Amino acid sequence: MYREHQATIQAFAAESPVNLLQVGIFVQATINIHLEQVPRIMESVRAEGRESKYFSVYKRRAYDALVSEGEGFAYDGSAVSQGVRR
Repeated sequence: MYREHQATIQAFAAESPVNLLQVGIFVQATINIHLEQVPRIMESVRAEGRESKYFSVYKRRAYDALVSEGEGFAYDGSAVSQGVRR
């Protein structure tokens, strides 16, 4: 599955810092989770950010690092308006 979709995901992530951030959050959301739960998790992260009930302590740390790193590469807050909450 990874090999089949990797090029598409890579192209999407390379389009903008916001897309890269979203891919990073998607990766965190899918670790040890059944894929049918991912849409619900992503919705929760968009609404609640790091406080999503689906995030463990470790996933919150990863989320914080992703958002922090995003600020380092011209993160201008547009991710919030595009569904990524800080």
